[in-house]
Amino acid sequence: MRSLASPGTPRTYRKPVALLSPPPAPKPLRPKLHVALTRNDLVEVVEILAKRPELAQMPLGDGTYELPLKRALDLDCDRAVIDVLQGFGAEDSVSDDTSDHLLPDLMPDFDSCA
Repeated sequence: MRSLASPGTPRTYRKPVALLSPPPAPKPLRPKLHVALTRNDLVEVVEILAKRPELAQMPLGDGTYELPLKRALDLDCDRAVIDVLQGFGAEDSVSDDTSDHLLPDLMPDFDSCA
């Protein structure tokens, strides 16, 4: 056993390589159309739909599976917000020809839990 007073090679502390790398770049925020509709924010709705126009026709991403135009109508949003949504092809309900294809994949199946 070595005594504490015996001479030895000095040791330097090395940080793990992972600590030396810079942090990852921040991820861009996902557009939240439901938040813009709740705020009745026309500018934000236009910006979101300009980047991702398909969101006007998709159920909202807040877990309600509600369509954007229906939410805007329920929240009594400005007519301009409703016009923008309709301009991007939004409908307030899923048409009969697509309802069998869209919503079953998105809606949770509570029957299988019983």
